[in-house]
Amino acid sequence: MIGWAEFLYAFLKGAPLPEWDKIRVCANAVISGREEGDWLIVDTINPANIPTWTELQWTPWLYFEAVSTTASGGTTPFPQGGGAPVYIPLVAQTEVRFPLVALEKNNGNV
Repeated sequence: MIGWAEFLYAFLKGAPLPEWDKIRVCANAVISGREEGDWLIVDTINPANIPTWTELQWTPWLYFEAVSTTASGGTTPFPQGGGAPVYIPLVAQTEVRFPLVALEKNNGNV
């Protein structure tokens, strides 16, 4: 793994951006999308068109509050926020699919 300085130097010299890690969601995250067969095609943010925080507030299904799972199965806010919510955007360069069987529908919507 390279450090920030090495990445920035390489990027400024024309190196491509690194591949994204797999998309992740925390417990109780609400995601949205369209059903395609046995899959949900998840609505995500295109990294070429990142919205402002004001715009994101109108599309809460494009981010989620990060939580930690306790040993008893409950959830607590991420410690990095010092008690305040930590929000994670759903950013993806390619189509993201979740198996419908792994999701719980909310009010008839996936």
